[in-house]
Amino acid sequence: MNKVSLKDEYNRAFEAAVKALREKKIIIYPTDTVYGIGGVATSKEVVDEIYRIKKRDKEKPLSVLVGNLQQLQKFFKPSKEDLYYIYMRMPGPYTFILDAEAEIKKAVGYERVGVRVPDNYFARKLALEVEAPIITTSANISGKEAPKSVEEICNELKESVALVVDGGKAKHSEPSTVVDIKAKKIIRKGAGEFAWREESSVQ
Repeated sequence: MNKVSLKDEYNRAFEAAVKALREKKIIIYPTDTVYGIGGVATSKEVVDEIYRIKKRDKEKPLSVLVGNLQQLQKFFKPSKEDLYYIYMRMPGPYTFILDAEAEIKKAVGYERVGVRVPDNYFARKLALEVEAPIITTSANISGKEAPKSVEEICNELKESVALVVDGGKAKHSEPSTVVDIKAKKIIRKGAGEFAWREESSVQ
């Protein structure tokens, strides 16, 4: 297992993660909520490999993270209503279901995809450096508990990836809150508090 610590070797960890992602390899990395397993979301081969490693049913879509709102708007098609909520809550522990552009739809296999801008500088910087969204799904075997630290990740998963980046304990102790703005529905209540705005304020 190739493991590197952000606390001890930040630059080396960043360079190794960027190299692995550009080579379409899979890594384990920290976010603000739980540890993620991912690779570039523009590659169907990478997406398929993550499903295989996690033993996850392909009927369950994967989410992605982006580095900032500019990158989000390059790969997704948020509505005016989407952007209202995104501006208010990103970066943070939220995943918003958005209409994806063709490149992401083709790789991920879904027209609408969950998108995060995590409150984790390392993760955001990675996405910007590789110029692509990164798959962000919890670093666990499907159905098992989502890990908040590298120590909680099972060895089977660690041995299945090119790199494990240890960023210490995650800021939050639970996954992100998942929101479908178009359907006006909270898909999963997680770390982020969420409330709909009053209809009278909608322009």
